[in-house]
Amino acid sequence: MKKFVLILFLIPITSYSQIIIDNDLGEIDIRNFTDKYITIAINETILPSGHLFSTSEYEHIILKTGRKKKWNVYDNGVLVRLEERIDVLDFFSKYGYKLAIINLYSPTSSYPISHENGVIIPFNESKTSLTLTRINP
Repeated sequence: MKKFVLILFLIPITSYSQIIIDNDLGEIDIRNFTDKYITIAINETILPSGHLFSTSEYEHIILKTGRKKKWNVYDNGVLVRLEERIDVLDFFSKYGYKLAIINLYSPTSSYPISHENGVIIPFNESKTSLTLTRINP
């Protein structure tokens, strides 16, 4: 029983808040950003799979979306996977950001094109870049 109580006391010491873990830069706390705008390029990396996150201070930080043991984003101490655009928007909106611009683009133009809601998007080849703005700078 004493070991169990000791473990319960140590859990808060080793937990994370709203951070991104980068191999080179260590812990990046998103609550401490001073930028008015940040960008996230959705599904831009293959190995490791993930999104590219950039601010004026940090450039091309990977938000990993592969296997659970590879994830590197924490939300209130819980490891989370930001797999889709909506996951990214939900996560950053909790911490004072809202969508400012969404860019849809295609790395190649030789693929068939579909029309979705008035926007021209190539089949399975569209890329998305989100620009988020701080609500209360």
